[in-house]
Amino acid sequence: MERDEESVIVGSVEENELMVANVPHRAHNVCGVLMGLYVITAPADDSLKRDLAMYELFTAQDPQAKYFAVFARPEVSKEHACESFAAHLEVLKNAEGDVHLPTLTVAKPLKKLFFGLDYVQQGEHDADWKRPAMIVKMPGQCVFLVSLRTLSPTGNVETWLALAVGLGLVNALSPLHDKGFIHRYVTPWNFMVPMPFSMDNIVKRMVIMDLSLATRWSPEMAYDAAVRFAGTVKYSSERALNRRTVGPADDFISVIFIVAELISGKLPWRAVSKIDKCAAMREKFTETDEFRRLPREIRKLYGKLCDSSPSDKPERVHEAFESALDRRTGSSLWSLSAMPAWLEMPGE
Repeated sequence: MERDEESVIVGSVEENELMVANVPHRAHNVCGVLMGLYVITAPADDSLKRDLAMYELFTAQDPQAKYFAVFARPEVSKEHACESFAAHLEVLKNAEGDVHLPTLTVAKPLKKLFFGLDYVQQGEHDADWKRPAMIVKMPGQCVFLVSLRTLSPTGNVETWLALAVGLGLVNALSPLHDKGFIHRYVTPWNFMVPMPFSMDNIVKRMVIMDLSLATRWSPEMAYDAAVRFAGTVKYSSERALNRRTVGPADDFISVIFIVAELISGKLPWRAVSKIDKCAAMREKFTETDEFRRLPREIRKLYGKLCDSSPSDKPERVHEAFESALDRRTGSSLWSLSAMPAWLEMPGE
């Protein structure tokens, strides 16, 4: 996609000069119309403070479609925002047609942001850089994967459902690895599930929403150097926490942590924020109840992934999850069209 530096996405809301109160320049106050076509209707239902903010959009040209705007948060430094945006955009441009990624519609800079609060609307003061932005199209209405735990009355989910989520995450990440990228930011807040909740949507149509830490990967690269930590303290692998170069296996280790959290309702290090302490706790993960509750196929897979080199592309990851699912559900897996009662949406 050619980038036209002269074309800009501009919020069209006019600033009311009669209003003297300052509107806080925060991500949740951003408003306006982008390109004269896309109305910002709301921030994404997202509790994370990312480098890139996400907003739901509406356009009269395609009123039934679900569009998102993705651009640098007002609170984030220019350096961090540009780095995250470039990583996100590179993957979308190189993985066109992947059903597990949003469809890139346009990528152009924002000349100026507009903010609104209590009927007061103001333009950004002294905007000194063209904020990178993109508009993406989603495959219908989606919700963040983290909704599973927040909707559950017990804080955890059935083992078969957690395994289905794991398989869906593996299916979403594998094409990314095939195209020469690793994600490094695998969390329930960075993946979305198309509505309604169903086995088909969870296993086959999981969408990767945040690619801001994605980076190139190749089996031929050298993997013996110390690196800057990139990831999350809660879900990153021990190798990542020890600031070593990571590979596809580390993405899948993060998937197993998500599955363990779904089954048990927590991870052993949930209250720990220090990277070094979390790395030490990863060494003893296999001794915890959270690990023991995992099906044996996933426990065995975890050991293999931890022993893998970052230059390796792990094999039989799908098979491990499918085998565990088959043992839990038998041949009835794809007949499980009904989700648990607590996941049923209004009107279903």
